[in-house]
Amino acid sequence: MSVSWKTGDVPGGYLSTHIDGATAGRMIKEAKNPLLIVGGLARKIDLGGKRLIDYAIEITKKGIPTVATAGSSKEYPEDVDIKMMGAVEIVNRLQNPEYGVNGKPHDLVITMGIQYYLASQSLSTLKNFAPHLKTIALCARNHPNATWAFPYMPDYKWKEELEKLLEKL
Repeated sequence: MSVSWKTGDVPGGYLSTHIDGATAGRMIKEAKNPLLIVGGLARKIDLGGKRLIDYAIEITKKGIPTVATAGSSKEYPEDVDIKMMGAVEIVNRLQNPEYGVNGKPHDLVITMGIQYYLASQSLSTLKNFAPHLKTIALCARNHPNATWAFPYMPDYKWKEELEKLLEKL
């Protein structure tokens, strides 16, 4: 059962299904128009010599449209195409089924590197007000408001799962 990392975060309704990195990678690859949302926390998380932002950049380089929030854009090379927007702003826009950062509607939203409380509320908003979207939370702390999420895991396991994800993209 998917349980929140924070005891006060009781989402009700349906809860996320736990997935592993390989499954997440396949789902992202099979999506028609996925969107990656990267938060500023990705710049600070070190996973044994490789930061979370480095994984985000690699995912973006695989052709995944990306919105960089909270200063995460500072880490992206200039030749990598990203959009810069606040997390609340992109979540508000995604409630429109016709909106897409690349001009086409998205079908899958992937989040990583966003503060837990903000990610939780963002995923809750998408769950309740954007039924046309599925979501994947690539966080080491489970997000029950996502459609799919990584379960709780230590950093070394999180790194392994992100490596598996990249292999499948």
